[in-house]
Amino acid sequence: MRRTVQAFETNNGRVAAVVIHRDADRHDPDGAVATDLARQLTTIGGHPVVPVQAIEAWWFLFPDAVEAVRPRAWKDKLPRQPRDVELIDQPKKALQQATKDRRTPEYAESDSPTIAAYIRKKSLIPLCPCKSYDRMVTLAISIV
Repeated sequence: MRRTVQAFETNNGRVAAVVIHRDADRHDPDGAVATDLARQLTTIGGHPVVPVQAIEAWWFLFPDAVEAVRPRAWKDKLPRQPRDVELIDQPKKALQQATKDRRTPEYAESDSPTIAAYIRKKSLIPLCPCKSYDRMVTLAISIV
């Protein structure tokens, strides 16, 4: 990681922060996985971003952003009622099931950058609170 940052800076880039994403792969309400990852990143000064289970849980907080990836195929496919998305069992699979249609592709991991960009572009607010997402936002605010 340190070499990647150095190479970027050598080419006149400015690195404000190194943020490392890792899925928790389990329910982790106290952020123990993020705490462990932060400890591992101290030597490079990195910051952990750890969604509980998988980042797809967060996408349930932003149904409009998910549906914007394939507006005709996925319109109104995701629930809009507030719920603890950190408790969704296998969120990636749940998102694939929600978007599954025999005529169009289901959600794929490669859709995540498009979803994230839509959230940022539209300055979307999550459907409801989420501890792991709130930790990430707090981190982002603190390093900007």
